[in-house]
Amino acid sequence: SARTVGDTHIRTFGGLFYDFQASGEFVLAEDGFDFIVQARKESGAPTWPNASVNKAVATKMGDTEVAVCLNPDRRLVVDDEVVALADGNYHYTSDGVTIWRNGNKYTILAQNGDSLSATVNNTWINANVGLGHSPSDVAGLLANVNGNVNQIASRDGTILTAPFPFEELYQGFGNSWRVPANQSLLAACDDPGVEAVIESGNPTEPFYADDLPADLYEEGNQVCTNAGITNEILLDACILDYAFFNHESAADVYVDMTAPTALGIVSPEGAPSDEKKCWFLVWLLLITILVLLIALIHCCLRKKKAMQYNTGQQ
Repeated sequence: SARTVGDTHIRTFGGLFYDFQASGEFVLAEDGFDFIVQARKESGAPTWPNASVNKAVATKMGDTEVAVCLNPDRRLVVDDEVVALADGNYHYTSDGVTIWRNGNKYTILAQNGDSLSATVNNTWINANVGLGHSPSDVAGLLANVNGNVNQIASRDGTILTAPFPFEELYQGFGNSWRVPANQSLLAACDDPGVEAVIESGNPTEPFYADDLPADLYEEGNQVCTNAGITNEILLDACILDYAFFNHESAADVYVDMTAPTALGIVSPEGAPSDEKKCWFLVWLLLITILVLLIALIHCCLRKKKAMQYNTGQQ
């Protein structure tokens, strides 16, 4: 399974943990045409302009489409129909999809085991996506590639290896997974007859717990530590979420979360791309050849001078 939680932290199916703070609608997971999961992310501006949160999630399982919405009001939409699902109750579709509610958590399960669980909080949604089969060709924000936990790929196949260069993560990778308007499953969350304006944008710089004011960091650290969170990666994410939501419940999702396998740092510089690495090697090879040629010419000139000197002596 994979997760997208808080503001917004992603744990891929392979266990990579990285932050993705763009706003708009994105493909979380896509496995052919029978299983698609999308999320609508809203910016934290003006207070936290370089962070975003999930405001809606939706999935397509076979012919069934289900959306869990937070704005403009909390609701469950199944095949464009609002379903009033009471706590503890189930809803079944003709396509064999089962939906049930447990408190503020909605779980959507396909017959083949693919699933989406959405925990609806006051101002944000945490989502868990499960695959019912393996191996899988799943792609999107939650997917790794090449069986490498440190690698993710844009829709055109361009691979990024952690640590992620900021511009490449958002301009290349992120923008490639934006949902085209005619393919959105999240329109079900909009008011009928009212055109929704979805703000799409990218942060201007990475945003981590270390960027918080010292007093707010310490306050969040105390809350998250008291909740029993000890893993350093999850602790930092929890502290950031506490600051963003200003509520202790932000720590709940991390209490039983499995520790990530790897961390995908997003930095202004990041690691050079494969193309940059290739050009670097080309230039290094050319410089090496040039140095060898200069050394060879120098050696030949010395030999020539030595021969001329010996001839003169004779």
